Amino acid sequence: MIRFNTAGAAALAFLIALSVCRGESEMAVPRFEVEQLVGRDHGYLSEEEYSAWQQEVASRPDIKPDLLALLRRAYNADKGLDVGMALAALQLRTDLTEAELKEILMPLVSRRDAAALDRLHRSYAYAGLQVLKNYPSKEHEDLAIAYLSRAELEARLGAAQALAQIGTERSLAQMRAYAEELKPPEGLPMTSTKSYRGQSHPSKSDCRNPLQERLLPRRM
Repeated sequence: MIRFNTAGAAALAFLIALSVCRGESEMAVPRFEVEQLVGRDHGYLSEEEYSAWQQEVASRPDIKPDLLALLRRAYNADKGLDVGMALAALQLRTDLTEAELKEILMPLVSRRDAAALDRLHRSYAYAGLQVLKNYPSKEHEDLAIAYLSRAELEARLGAAQALAQIGTERSLAQMRAYAEELKPPEGLPMTSTKSYRGQSHPSKSDCRNPLQERLLPRRM
């Protein structure tokens, strides 16, 4: 029994050392202070206060492990709303490492060809794809193009938001097709594409392509 415990402790120590060598975060539980920061109700903030909140979430180096821990905990608990809030905060970061991006995108990469997305992964697709807005690459563009072709509205909206920032001529055909599909009936004005601040889930005002003004001529 002593030999088993010693071996088990050695194996555990090896796994911890391996995660540290790989640069993986050791944080398992996010700090309560960061939870409060991410969950702040933006509807009651002034423009100045909201800008300050965005700046703090985007630039504070010490909270990045907390944001990733929040995402892991919410995802493992199947809490779509909390997943959306964590991802909405991570959308503001421009300092995510390749390993961190890989972790964030894994649920999307593994389900890009799934027949259907459940509630949790619809929320994940909407907010998670928008993390790519600060990380243009061929791989990320391909992932967004794949989700733009899916049936789920949340997935397509998230993909369109990402491609509005990182899309190239490679995705132009798909973006034009999506814009045509969502073109309002003749005679109706084009609606605003401005989203509710801090939004982690689509609303009715989001249900059109953010690229539409760029890709379709305005009616006079």
